[in-house]
Amino acid sequence: MDTDYIRKNINLRELIRQDLGKPKFSTAKSDSYCCPLHNETKGNSLVVYDDHWKCYGKCSCTGDVIEWVIRKWGKTFLEACALLGGSNESVWRERPQRRVIEEVESQSTPPTEDWQLNSLQIVEYAESMLWGRNGKRALDYLLNSRGLTRSTIKEHRLGYIPGAADQWRYDIIPGWTDDRGNVPVACGITIPHLANGHLWAVRVRRAADIIGKYHGIRGGSKALYNADSVIPGSILFITEGEFDALLIDQHSFDHDLNNPVCAVSLASASNYRINRYWYPKLIGAPMIAARLDADAAGDKALTQLQTLSPVFRPCQVPVGKDVTDFYLLHGAGELKRWIDNVVNMEVKNV
Repeated sequence: MDTDYIRKNINLRELIRQDLGKPKFSTAKSDSYCCPLHNETKGNSLVVYDDHWKCYGKCSCTGDVIEWVIRKWGKTFLEACALLGGSNESVWRERPQRRVIEEVESQSTPPTEDWQLNSLQIVEYAESMLWGRNGKRALDYLLNSRGLTRSTIKEHRLGYIPGAADQWRYDIIPGWTDDRGNVPVACGITIPHLANGHLWAVRVRRAADIIGKYHGIRGGSKALYNADSVIPGSILFITEGEFDALLIDQHSFDHDLNNPVCAVSLASASNYRINRYWYPKLIGAPMIAARLDADAAGDKALTQLQTLSPVFRPCQVPVGKDVTDFYLLHGAGELKRWIDNVVNMEVKNV
C-alpha cells in the first residue's frame, strides 16, 4: 500500500474542513476545532497541521490523514487507504516515469488567473443574454425541457450565447484567448464549472448536434461539477450530465432524510478518473450512488468508479434514458420517490 503517496497528495486541512466545517481558529500553520473524537463541547483541543493532527485535550489522539479517516469514520486501514485513493499494490513496484506523474498532478490545479478572468467575461456575457430579450427560448428550454427552477439557474450561473445552432462566436470578447491561443465559443447554453473559488471550465450545450452536442472551453483542468454543494457526511449521487446533477440537488434539498443528499457530475463518462484533488469531497459519504448512461462509455465509467469506495452502488432510473428524462415523464413526485428508494437501498443494482 503506497501510503506515502496518499499522505503527500491529500490536503489534510482541506479534508478535515470538509468533515468539521469552518475552524474556530485558523492561522497559516494550523486550524483548531472542538475535538469530535472525545465529543468536546468547550475548548478547541484539536489542532490540524498540514501533515498531521493532534488533540491536546482529553483523548490525546494524533495521526496523519489515514489515521483521521480510521478514527473519525470508523474505517479499517485498508478501507481508509482505498477511500483516499491508495492502491493494494506494493510500494516497491516500479513507479511510473516522472513525466506521467507530472501530467496527472497538473490536472488537479485550476487554470491560470488570466484564463479565469477572461473566461468569466464569457460567463457574465452569457448570463446577461439568458435573462434578456434574446434568451427567451433558451430560458424556456432550461425551465420546461430540463425542469430547472429560476433559482437553480441563477445560483449555478447558467447562461446563453445567441446564434444559429451551427455557428461559432469569435467576437463575444474581442481578443479573447485561453492558454492555447484564440478559441472560438459555440452558441448555446453555457455551463460554468465553478468550484473552490475557481472557474475550471465553461461547457456549452448546443441546440443541435452539428459540430458536437457539447463544446468545452477548458483551462487544462477537470473539475467535479457542483462539488461546492457537497456537505460532509452527505449521501452522494454521481451523474454523467450537469443538468441531471442539478435536478437531483433541486429535488432532494427539501427531503426529510437522516442524511443530506448531494449530487455532482462528471460532465462526461470519459472523466471517470476523478482526480485526487476532489477526494476530500467524497470522503465520509455513507453511500455513493452513480447514475450514468446505459452505454459502453457509461459501463466502463461505472467499473472504474466502483474502486472509489466500498459504499459505492450503481443505480438506474425506472424509465427513461437519464434523470431528466424520467423527471419529464413522471414529474417531481416520482423523482423524489426514486431518490428516497436509492437512499434506502431499495433500488436493485444494475
